[in-house]
Amino acid sequence: MAGHAPHGNFHRYYNFNPVEERLSRLRDAFNTDNAALDPLSSPLAVLDVGCNQGDLTVRLHDFLNERCPGGVRTLGVDLDTVLIQRAAELHSRADEVSFEALDVMVDSAMATMTAFLRKLGKDRFDLVTCFSITMWIHLNYGDDGLFKFLRRVASLARNLIIEPQPWSCYRSAQQRHRKLGLPPHPLFSALSVRTDVEPRIIEFVTKECGMTKHLVLGETKWKRTLIWYKHST
Repeated sequence: MAGHAPHGNFHRYYNFNPVEERLSRLRDAFNTDNAALDPLSSPLAVLDVGCNQGDLTVRLHDFLNERCPGGVRTLGVDLDTVLIQRAAELHSRADEVSFEALDVMVDSAMATMTAFLRKLGKDRFDLVTCFSITMWIHLNYGDDGLFKFLRRVASLARNLIIEPQPWSCYRSAQQRHRKLGLPPHPLFSALSVRTDVEPRIIEFVTKECGMTKHLVLGETKWKRTLIWYKHST
C-alpha cells in the first residue's frame, strides 16, 4: 500500500484489497432483493467510478450478466490514465465492458458518461458504484467538492452504491503522507465535515439528491460500510 497516490489511485490496489471483499457483499445484497436492479429497458447500464485497473468492475459485470437476460453494458472510469490503460488491456470486452480516463469532477466528463447512456437509449445508469473514493474527492476538492460529487453521481443513477471512508481513513492518509515526507493534503485542515462524514453523506444523498437509503450491504474487513441508495423512478 506504500506509495504516493494523492487521489487514491494506488497501483496494485487489489493486491491488498481483494475483489471478493466487496463482491461477496454485493452478491448477498442482490440475492436479497432480486428485482431491485431490473432495468427499465435492456441492457442493464453500469458505471463504476474510480475503477482502478478494473478487476472489481469486470467481476461485478460478470455477476450481473448472469442474472440479467437483456445483458449488461459497463463503463469504468478513473482519472489515472495508466490504470485505465491497464484495465483496457486486461478487461475490455468489445461492446460489453469499456474504460475511460475521466475525472468525474470536471464538467466535461459528464458528456462522455451521458454519451454512453444515449447509445443505450437511457438517461440514467441502472447502477453506479463508488468504492472508497469519497475521501479522495473530499481531500482534493473540499466539503463543497464532496457534495458536488454526490449530487453528480446521484443524478446519473437509478441505483447508487457508495462505500465511504470513515474519518479514521483520513487520519491514516495524513500519517502516510508524513511517513513519505510529504506535506498534508492542502485542504485537510479546512474541512468542516470531519468525524461525522459518513452520516453527512447519507443525509446529503437522501435529503438533497432525492434518493432513499435502500439497503446496508455490510462492512468490509477495512471497516467500511457499503450503502445502496435508490431513486424511486
